[in-house]
Amino acid sequence: MYYDAAEHVPIEHVVPDDWGDAVVDPETGRVERIPYELCVLVALRQAIRRREIWVEGGKVWRNPDADLPQDFEDNRDVHYEALSKPRDPADFIADLQRRHVAALGRLNTALGKGTTGGVKITRKNGEPWIAVPPLARQPEPASLKALKEEISRRRGVIDLLDVLKDVDHVTGFTSGFTSVASRTITDPETLRRRLLLCLYGLGTNVGIKRVADGVAAAAGDGDADSEPALRRTRRLFINRTTCGQRSAPW
Repeated sequence: MYYDAAEHVPIEHVVPDDWGDAVVDPETGRVERIPYELCVLVALRQAIRRREIWVEGGKVWRNPDADLPQDFEDNRDVHYEALSKPRDPADFIADLQRRHVAALGRLNTALGKGTTGGVKITRKNGEPWIAVPPLARQPEPASLKALKEEISRRRGVIDLLDVLKDVDHVTGFTSGFTSVASRTITDPETLRRRLLLCLYGLGTNVGIKRVADGVAAAAGDGDADSEPALRRTRRLFINRTTCGQRSAPW
């Protein structure tokens, strides 16, 4: 079921980027009602948790005004001093600008000397952009290495994918994953296999791409469970909503 084409349906700040294909039909541009309403509920929950919205009677998140010091107006100087902030907004803005200019000056000097550690000025979407390189891989802690070796000595090597398959055979837990889209055309056996592969990739931190590459190398068929197919399964079936708000089927 879709919203009427003439109806204004806000997308920005409501629909996450990875839900876009499930909410907005790529061919017609129309918005599906059910997945959109799920996005609205998720956005509402996050806003309540951030206290951007307060629901009267809600005891968990409470009214933000009730959490502020009740004597704030009477003892404003004391509270501002505790926060190390000036009373005058102009002083606050001037100090912020001064620190900003000083930081950019240090960056400019470091760029000239080549001592930024990889930080450089690039462009993104046609605009200047400060690019920061990813952190280098940290050495593995000795305790973690010893723990892995001891587990391997005691238990041997366990194929986690086989464990997932056996658990699903006994419990059928993959049937508890439903799509955020309005319909599913993938046959159940293929969907079950892709769900297990996605869960394995996410759970072991191997990643969807490496799992798909491994399947293609083993089967000699890069189309059956390709990376796009696995990513679509992950996007539609494995998310915060499906994993956190559903009771186990067993």
